[in-house]
Amino acid sequence: MKNLIGNTLTVLILLMSCFFFAAALMVGAAQRNWKAEVAQLQNRAEAAERQVNDAKNATKEQAMNIEREKVARAQQLANLFSQTRQLNQQLEERNKVLKAEIESNQARLARLREAEARVAQQDKELEAVKTLNKDLKNNIAEQFAKVKNLTQETFEQQTKLDTLEQTVGDLNAALAVKSKIMNSLGLDDNYRTRDVVPKLTATVAEIGQNRSTFAIKLGSDDGIRDGHQFDIYRSNRFIGRAEVTMVRQDVAVLKSVDGLMQSPVQEGDYVTSEL
Repeated sequence: MKNLIGNTLTVLILLMSCFFFAAALMVGAAQRNWKAEVAQLQNRAEAAERQVNDAKNATKEQAMNIEREKVARAQQLANLFSQTRQLNQQLEERNKVLKAEIESNQARLARLREAEARVAQQDKELEAVKTLNKDLKNNIAEQFAKVKNLTQETFEQQTKLDTLEQTVGDLNAALAVKSKIMNSLGLDDNYRTRDVVPKLTATVAEIGQNRSTFAIKLGSDDGIRDGHQFDIYRSNRFIGRAEVTMVRQDVAVLKSVDGLMQSPVQEGDYVTSEL
């Protein structure tokens, strides 16, 4: 700004110098009174100086106006920058809100699709349940018919059971009469089967010192009684016969029958009543 004012003053001074020089030439050429010309020139110089001062003041005022305008423009720019930052912040916040809404909407859409899939699956399951319900109804009808038939059969079986119970009662009465008669004769229910030898096979477990007696691991629990006879074999070869002389629940003692033994009894031989 100072350079502008200085340049302006220099130009003005140069112009004034030219003007004074021209005036002097005019004065000299016209041969006028130099005092009058000097006074006139002085007046013009004063006027020019006033114009220069006015120009300086105007230039200074203009510079001040320019400075104020620069300050105002700078303030406006600062305000614009501040507003721009605020708008950017608001835009970022709105973008965040919009992004959150988009994510929320996407999540809702995903849940909606899952719900639609569940509804479709439930529709299928409902159809399956309807089919199953129909089958169950048919099955219930069949079961009801079976129950009805079973009820009829049960009634018939109950009738037969009543008849059998009546028959059992009659048989028990007859058995009581039979038992009374057998008791009066001194007989029991096993008198016919007492001497029957059960079909058994056993290995000789232990041999006595005289080698004519031996033991087997079968007893009264297996149906063996005193006097029962068993054949003795060795490797599928008949070697004699033995008779039970003593019996317990799980063991029996046998004695070789004289005259029928082809060889003394050995461990590993076996006795049987099945042949």
